[in-house]
Amino acid sequence: MKKDLKDHLIIGPPNENDLKELHRLFERVLPHTFLKEGLPSDHMAILEEVEDKKEQLEAYFNKSQVSEYLVARVDDQIVGTIWYGRSGNLIKEGSNGQLSNLGEIGTVFVLPDYQGCGIGKKLFLAMEDLLHSKQIEKYTLDSGYTHAQEVWKHLLGAPAYIMKDKWGQGIDHYIWLIEKAWQK
Repeated sequence: MKKDLKDHLIIGPPNENDLKELHRLFERVLPHTFLKEGLPSDHMAILEEVEDKKEQLEAYFNKSQVSEYLVARVDDQIVGTIWYGRSGNLIKEGSNGQLSNLGEIGTVFVLPDYQGCGIGKKLFLAMEDLLHSKQIEKYTLDSGYTHAQEVWKHLLGAPAYIMKDKWGQGIDHYIWLIEKAWQK
């Protein structure tokens, strides 16, 4: 479904009416990602990841954690997401605690039919704008997915930390430290 999206793409915060659609997005993107990455299609691992993302979204709506969420819509359909919140355990572990006090950008998911259209990059830039508006200048991003790592290396350069063989022989986990000195 690759098409010119410039006149159709809208990025903004989700509302509570979007919960079911976002849950379906997680349930669709994560199995596709596991397959694309050549990861074992361990049903339990996928379910745990989906549940983790659902809990993250619930915390956003309940305001039980400081976090931000954005969604990308094409013709009123949610086609992508991005989240910002407290750094997870992988970032703490991989940075030996050096990045523990920073937030992280994560949950950058785009429906398979819309991948490769620049939606993930646009979500990332929109989140950076949102963080800028809140005067957040330093944050992290991590990935264990090899395809995503290539995208992030292209956008962000080399990772600050590499957890060698984290997911098996030759499958590393990358952590980026992003610092933006915003002009006032």
